Amino acid sequence: MASIQEPKADDERDFIVVFTVKPGTRLPGDGEIQLNFPEDTGRVTTVILKNLLEFDPSGTSIPIGLKLDVKVRANNIDEAIKKAGEVADGVVSFASICTGVGLPVVKVELAYDITPGTSDRDFLQFFRDVPLKPSRRTLEPATMIDLMDRVFKVADVNMRNRLSRAIRWYRKGSLATDVFEKFACYWTGLEALNPLLQAKFEISDDPNRCPYCKKEWVSTPTVSGIRAAVQNLIAKGSEFYTRIKELRVGLIHSKSDLKMLLPEAEDLEPIVREALVRSIFFILGVSPTETILRDTLSAEVPIVAALEATIHGSDPSNLGPPGEHPHFELRSNVIQKAELFEDKVSVTVTTSLITRVAQGVTITCYGWRLYGQEATIDKVEAK
Repeated sequence: MASIQEPKADDERDFIVVFTVKPGTRLPGDGEIQLNFPEDTGRVTTVILKNLLEFDPSGTSIPIGLKLDVKVRANNIDEAIKKAGEVADGVVSFASICTGVGLPVVKVELAYDITPGTSDRDFLQFFRDVPLKPSRRTLEPATMIDLMDRVFKVADVNMRNRLSRAIRWYRKGSLATDVFEKFACYWTGLEALNPLLQAKFEISDDPNRCPYCKKEWVSTPTVSGIRAAVQNLIAKGSEFYTRIKELRVGLIHSKSDLKMLLPEAEDLEPIVREALVRSIFFILGVSPTETILRDTLSAEVPIVAALEATIHGSDPSNLGPPGEHPHFELRSNVIQKAELFEDKVSVTVTTSLITRVAQGVTITCYGWRLYGQEATIDKVEAK
């Protein structure tokens, strides 16, 4: 049997990844900050923080946010973007608390290879000017009206308020883009339902006995309703509940490093979301449809196109125009044709770009990526 070998450290390359935060805060004057973050390996990840500028008709520069150039080592460009993004977002969190401004999640603009001693370099640039922003999925009015009717007809005010609050927490979780935030929102929704779930599952208030095995214990778990819901409403619920509980403790009580928790959060967030949905409907005495149980799409996550290319240039410090990174300028983005089907929107777009590189540097473009849930590219033609 062939074995999969981990990439060697020698296979790693140097990348620069550029992020922006807007609207945002600003540095004083033309300030620039360089931050160095030592890694356990002895390497250093560098972040150069600058003002992100726009220019008025007279040429006056106006700071509209922050720009972060992150230099990082990675095995490939996608890994570099992920590693650099974690560092950049951490820097912005500190900027947020120091300014009192709620700064948005960083947005990656471009990434490219700056490894010395090579002439063919991976390049990826992101474009958020996709001309059509289609609505996501189709709302079934009968389903929504039935759910609203069931909630509003609940006689007990406390029960009705808890159900409404849980639905709001579901919305906040589905709107979030950070997996930890999603998990925390869905869990908080379950917390709102916990007393209702305790009553629904007829969990004993006897502080000395487990309502299932009747054995004595020290005290009834505070979240016994949530535990019962996960164990009874989710396939393999007993196994999942143990992991969910450990993730909650590690995350909410800062018991574990976030990097260590990330894979588990990505795995368990959909389970907690499903548990919240099933719990709401279980309390209302009806089963959710498969449409309701499917994965969530955040309406705030735009469809983003990314151009894949190779930069041909031997000097990693001289790949772009003076004082700039190599990049493409968007000249035009025009919808040629749009078709509406029952389950999708199909759009044909013609994009025109201008190449901005240093003298003697060339770029070979070879494809587009499309980021965004339920968004795909069928065909690409280049001229």
